[in-house]
Amino acid sequence: MEKYFKILAFYEFIYIANQHKLADEIKYFCENNNIRGVIIIAPEGINLTVAGLPLSISSFENFIKSRNIKNYHPKYATSDIMPFYRLKVKTKNEIITMLDRSIDVDSERGVLVDPTDWNQIVIDPEVLLLDVRNQFEVRLGSFNNSVSPKTSSFTEFKDYVDNVLEHQKTKKIAMFCTGGIRCEKASYYMKKIGFTDIYQLNGGILNYLQKIPQDDSLWNGECFVFDNRVSVNHDLKKGTYMLCRGCNNPISIIDTKSPKYEKDVSCPVCYSLASDEKKNRSRERVKQINLSVSRNEIPSHTTPTVDEYISGDY
Repeated sequence: MEKYFKILAFYEFIYIANQHKLADEIKYFCENNNIRGVIIIAPEGINLTVAGLPLSISSFENFIKSRNIKNYHPKYATSDIMPFYRLKVKTKNEIITMLDRSIDVDSERGVLVDPTDWNQIVIDPEVLLLDVRNQFEVRLGSFNNSVSPKTSSFTEFKDYVDNVLEHQKTKKIAMFCTGGIRCEKASYYMKKIGFTDIYQLNGGILNYLQKIPQDDSLWNGECFVFDNRVSVNHDLKKGTYMLCRGCNNPISIIDTKSPKYEKDVSCPVCYSLASDEKKNRSRERVKQINLSVSRNEIPSHTTPTVDEYISGDY
């Protein structure tokens, strides 16, 4: 048996007539095939990252493709540990929050640029290269010459477009994000309000890292991912960052040497922002988790190995 977890990331903007029915079907399938992850379904489409044993993920792909998915472009990675604590299946108004409403999926969007052509975009001095991700993600790594809007959440990107880019509607703008979904949602909006020359990295950073050899790459650093790997390197293997459980910001090994770092309590980012009461609650949570482990109970935050996953010992 293959001793690794397969991670599948996929999204598509597509009309979904009955999101609740599809959510129930997906939840039932995942629960019966021991698959964890986060799945979001909205009238405008589906967005998911899931993990499981390779055979389970292959079965899940066949299941998803049988549900009227027309443009199936998945991204894959592997992990020695289960990168998700649990399964979450959610129905929302948007598969990536930006406008508080679903988009018209038949409307015009930006031009998709294949990773093999992306370097020409990066080195073009006439292009405004936009990193659509949040500032805490940009801090871990980005492309040469890119500009960050310095947002703390994607919901702020609309304000950046409306207020900062308003007078650049005819400029050639190329955008990138982790998997492509934020750029695609942004490009729908930007084309609708009159931007004329919009491009986006097809499949996002993860697709670029998967397709472009490191010797030819213009990517610097690591890429933040929204699971327990925290970050991945150019080989799409788990990177060097970890999460501060006090504020959920990624922290480096250097950050852990700071006197402001306390495991699962605080880090240099949140130390001054968190109250003593909040820090004490975090310390109590850590204490309870350690007590559960000492009693051979399985805490809810486990990330088991393949052997533990198969045996159910997690």
